Amino acid sequence: MRTLPVLIPRAEPFFFPAGKAACLLVHGFTGTPKEMRWLGEHLHREGFTVLGVRLAGHATRMEDLYRVRWTDWLAVVEDGGHLLRSGGYGPVVVMGLSLGGALALLSATFFPVAGVVAMSTPYRLPPHPLLPFLRPLSRVIRTMAKEPSDARDLEAQAEHIAYPALPLHGVAEVRDLLALLRQRLAEVRVPVLVVHSRGD
Repeated sequence: MRTLPVLIPRAEPFFFPAGKAACLLVHGFTGTPKEMRWLGEHLHREGFTVLGVRLAGHATRMEDLYRVRWTDWLAVVEDGGHLLRSGGYGPVVVMGLSLGGALALLSATFFPVAGVVAMSTPYRLPPHPLLPFLRPLSRVIRTMAKEPSDARDLEAQAEHIAYPALPLHGVAEVRDLLALLRQRLAEVRVPVLVVHSRGD
C-alpha cells in the first residue's frame, strides 16, 4: 500500500494575508518553501499578501522527484495564482529563486501576472557531455551528487532544507523547461526584475 508523502518539518508552504497586492513565491530545484520564507515575511511586513508554494515532488522524499514533470511544477504556480485571484487579491507578482525564477518567467507567458522577479535564474544548464542522455541514464542512475556549497553565510547554509542529491529525472525536466523558456522568453510582456549574484 502506498502512503502519502510526509512534508519535511519547517518546509511547508505558507500564506500571509495582508493587502490586495500579492506576491507568489516559488522555491528552487530540490529546495523547499522555507528558502523563500524570509522574503515572504519581509514582504508581508511591507503590506503585501504572500503565498509561498511547494513544487510537486519537493519537501517530502527525494524519490518523489523521480516521477514528476515540469508541467506539474508550472501547474503549482498556476494554481497559486488562481488561489490568490479567487481570494480577491491582485495584482499578483510571481517571484522565484533559481528554478522558481524560470517558472516565474514561464508563467508570465501562460497566465495573467502583473510582474516577475527572477532571482539566480538559469538560462540553460551548464554544459556537460551527459546532458543529452539524462532521460535514459535516469532509469539506471537515479541521482548524482551535488557540488559542494560555496555559501559564505554558514548559518544560512546550516538552516537550508533541501534534498542531498540531484535526481537525474528532475534535472532532465529542468533542462526541458529551460529549453521551452528560451523559446518563449520574448513573449514575456510584463515588468521583470532579474537578480543575480556575481558568485553564483
